Amino acid sequence: MNTVDPSVTARCPACREAVSEEARVCSRCQAPLLYDVTTRPVGDPRVRYRVARALAGSGITTPMTTLQQVLASGGVLVRSVTLNAARAAAEHARANGVEVSVAESTGSSSTPSSPGGRPRWVSAAAIVGISTLVVAALAAGRLRSSRSGASGTQRGSGSRAVVVNAAPLPGPELARRGLAGTVSIRCRETIGSGFFVSMDTVLTNAHVLCAGDEAPKVRLENGQELSGATIGSDELLDLAVLKVEGAKATPLPLGDAGSLAVGDDIVMVGSPVGMEFTVHRGNVSNLSRTHVGLAYIQIDAKVNPGNSGGPLLDQAGRVVGVVSLKRSDAEGIGLALPINYAYGGTAALVKGPDATSAAFAKMRGAAEAENSRAVGDLQTSGQRPGLVGIVVQGGELKAQILWPSIVSPVPQSFTFVLWDRTDRLCTGTAPVSSWQKVESRDGGSVLKPQVKAWLERNGFSSDLYAGVAAIHLDSCSPEQLARAREIEMEGADSDASRLRL
Repeated sequence: MNTVDPSVTARCPACREAVSEEARVCSRCQAPLLYDVTTRPVGDPRVRYRVARALAGSGITTPMTTLQQVLASGGVLVRSVTLNAARAAAEHARANGVEVSVAESTGSSSTPSSPGGRPRWVSAAAIVGISTLVVAALAAGRLRSSRSGASGTQRGSGSRAVVVNAAPLPGPELARRGLAGTVSIRCRETIGSGFFVSMDTVLTNAHVLCAGDEAPKVRLENGQELSGATIGSDELLDLAVLKVEGAKATPLPLGDAGSLAVGDDIVMVGSPVGMEFTVHRGNVSNLSRTHVGLAYIQIDAKVNPGNSGGPLLDQAGRVVGVVSLKRSDAEGIGLALPINYAYGGTAALVKGPDATSAAFAKMRGAAEAENSRAVGDLQTSGQRPGLVGIVVQGGELKAQILWPSIVSPVPQSFTFVLWDRTDRLCTGTAPVSSWQKVESRDGGSVLKPQVKAWLERNGFSSDLYAGVAAIHLDSCSPEQLARAREIEMEGADSDASRLRL
């Protein structure tokens, strides 16, 4: 086979070690070795069909319908595969007259059923609460899909952030330094946290930013209140950088999440439930949690709304993470994004250490490998509808269905099964005559921006369509109806197919 894209070589992009073209992770630094094949829009449906058929026949597990949709709109055609597989896919596309490119994968993951576990129904579970185990983002108490000046990934301030190596600090001194470098960020309806990475630049979570054109109010620990302006953001990382004119703060030194070990003491500074400049101690519980393809630090500190965007400090006072998430069904289980994501890569939001930590590279590589599996699972199954609710109206059962799709699904019927524990009782059918696109109040997506960014970056639809089906149970006897405990929708996503009655 002829070589595709000579610029793509079999070397690790992180450490430049020579690697096998079939490798998925570098044996030296554990960085991921995965590639994407990207296409421009293809207008001719016959060509789209030929390319999709050729790819499906070559072992690509993505459904042909999904491949044709991507070819129609342009984007990532094949995601997170080995270099050999990417080159083979590119050859199939080019043999059918479609120009494609091969590049390092932008990889990601899905909302986990538990942090680090297999993905739940990422297309809709994150918004409809199908699982009580969905990780909830903090601070923003309402859904919003756009923010002024906060879209896309941009470079942050040109000021170099402080990076130092230091000995452990006494508790009071650690708290004093953390408080001096931390801010509260207020909008009309929400409050979050952030911290200085240079004398007038603050790093925070993207979901802490105010909606619309509202400028956040940045309050320093000394009581000074200033306005912040967004100068950089990344929705997938859920990070944003604010320029705070007039601030002359001492920035917090940036550390390395790879320096942490399970059991290490950490300190969290933020504004939980509006109680600004609160210091809380905790421990590192786990270093292998993943969410949307990113590695996260699990901590046992009590994270609350308002802590989002605040710094996670090691015992030397260095920022090792950005407090971002918590388990919505538990207490004392919080998640912080490693600070390395903020300063690593070509599109870094802030400037930090020049060297790449081997320990963090291992964390990141494991998360991206898990993400590759999650993407593959979803590509194999396709984006299926999900049963999200059952309503009883006038003695009739009505099923509420959500379906992620690029276009509005066609009218169709679904089959439902009544169960009594493990006993299959009877079946019924239900047609959906029309579908309505689900949008937020401002007309945007109802998905959390981070989940939406993950779906789109991995070539999946972030549009959701809702339908209601009146279930006809004529074949069910009164005795079977009385015994029924659960209802299942056939053909639904396996994580959104059953509900209790």
